[in-house]
Amino acid sequence: MDILNLISSNNCLLINKEYIKKYGLKESVLLSALEYLESIEDKGVSGYFKACVEDLEELTTFNGYKQRKLIDKLNEHGKVTSILDGIPATRYIKINRIVER
Repeated sequence: MDILNLISSNNCLLINKEYIKKYGLKESVLLSALEYLESIEDKGVSGYFKACVEDLEELTTFNGYKQRKLIDKLNEHGKVTSILDGIPATRYIKINRIVER
């Protein structure tokens, strides 16, 4: 891998330090990846977007099990809402835009 590929913007996630303080490092990495997916996926009327295990693993290196655990933690904080729909089940996420203090 050459240096330009290594530092290209396609290989980087921007992580908010306030998220790290509030939710933890791994949760913040996943949240940043979800915000990226939200920006490129069709959200529809409900505000939910598709967040496949494979897409998130490509962005974060977290396997499906780790993703579920981190999404559960973000859900407990009220930062995201997730649902499974369809057969086979597809995960949809909505990032809750709450004013943080």
